[in-house]
Amino acid sequence: MEAIIREIRQLVEQNRLNEALDLLLVNVSESQQDEVRVLKRNLAGLEREKRIGAIDYREYTREAVKVAAGILDLTGRLKR
Repeated sequence: MEAIIREIRQLVEQNRLNEALDLLLVNVSESQQDEVRVLKRNLAGLEREKRIGAIDYREYTREAVKVAAGILDLTGRLKR
């Protein structure tokens, strides 16, 4: 599990949030999978808003940091 946690953290550090979420999804409990799915939905919506110009880069970055924090929070709970 430690190797998976390290990999997820590296993906977040590289701003590869979708990949981190995919890896997280297959390594959390069923009850935590819903949390991962919410983060995936939030990120997809955020990327769509950025793509169509509904939000600027600053807002995108701020919201992406929230998703990254959610990923790291769930990753921290994997150890328990």
